[in-house]
This record gives sequence, C-alpha cells and structure tokens, in this order.
Amino acid sequence: ALAQYFRDNNYSIRSVVKLIAKSNAYQLSSQFPGEWKDSYAPYFARKFVRRLKAEEVYDSLVGATNLFTDVPIRGTDLKVRYAAEAYSPDEFIRGVNDPILKEIHFFLESFGQTNRQSSERSNDGAITQAVQLMNSPLVHRQIRAADGSYLAGLLKLDIPVDEKISRLYQRFLVRRPPPAEVPTAKEIVARGPEGWEDLQWLLVNRVEFVHNF
Repeated sequence: ALAQYFRDNNYSIRSVVKLIAKSNAYQLSSQFPGEWKDSYAPYFARKFVRRLKAEEVYDSLVGATNLFTDVPIRGTDLKVRYAAEAYSPDEFIRGVNDPILKEIHFFLESFGQTNRQSSERSNDGAITQAVQLMNSPLVHRQIRAADGSYLAGLLKLDIPVDEKISRLYQRFLVRRPPPAEVPTAKEIVARGPEGWEDLQWLLVNRVEFVHNF
C-alpha cells in the first residue's frame, strides 16, 4: 500500500530515500537513555545492533581499502567487485582454479554465507570468523598500502598525522577516534607504511567493524 501511494503521487526513488532517511525510526540510536525493557521493543524505542552479513563484511573490507578483486559470474561474461552483486558463492566460484577467489569463497562461508537455494544462512558468530579477520591472506592483502589503495593515497597527502588517523577511523568504523586512542595509533604509524597497515588491521579487527550500530 505504501509503495502504491508513492507511485500514485509520483515520488522518485531519491525522494523516497530522503523521506526514509529523515524519519524518526531511521535515525534511532542503538543507545537507550534509561533502563531498557523487552516490552519496549515493539515500539521501536531504539535501534538494535546487528551483526553484518557475510557479503556486508567482505564488501565493507574492500570498500574501505579500495582494493578490489574482479569476481567472474559463472556462465556469463560478467565480473563484479562486491559480493552482494553475486548470486551465490557457488555461482561465482565453482570451477574456477584461482587461489584468491577461493580465499574470498572461504571468507564468505566463514561468515555464514550459504547457497541461497539449498540451505539457510547463519548469522551467528564463530571462532573461525575471528581467525579470518586476524590471519586470513585475504585480509592481510587488503590492508597493504598497495598502488590504488585508499591507504596509499592517504599517505601521499600533505596533512597532519592526526588527520590521517582520523580519516582511517572514519573509513573503517564511520567515526573519529576518541582522544584516548590517538596516542596509541600515532605510536603504531610511527613505524612507517607497515605501521599504517597495522593500524588498518587493528580497525578491521574491532568488534564494531562487523556490526551495524
């Protein structure tokens, strides 16, 4: 009924998105100023924190680092950069003998992505997810200051170190670093490019990187 209302009144997609973004429900905080009770849930009194889905975690990683792998869609000439653009893990990985694509496949499976036709998705946390974020070749490759990466471009900018750190925080966690974390971050990046890569690794491994607040 709501969709029909928008069509009848000639609302464009951009107008609908603006209306949604300005709504009270959309702008709710995950923090609740008081004692929370389960009975409040039906009234949308707060935004509930949720874990990101497998595709969202991967897409957040490649989007933040600006390092992409072209993923071929099986049976077509199409290639995509984001996991959310692929039909299912089986569709873009089956029969492809590429170690990087296999890393992507295993990463997505570790975060609960399944074949969307034959099995249900799991969005539960698991120790393998933490291991993937800390040790997977995929993550280690993504955090490098490689040509074309966001980090490589950032390091070339003639701006204060504090501002570079702040931009990395905003890129990965969508927030500025609290004052208490800045001195530690500056110590880490003082080692040069490797230090900046280490800082990116730390941001990827923050709990909030894999959650929507």
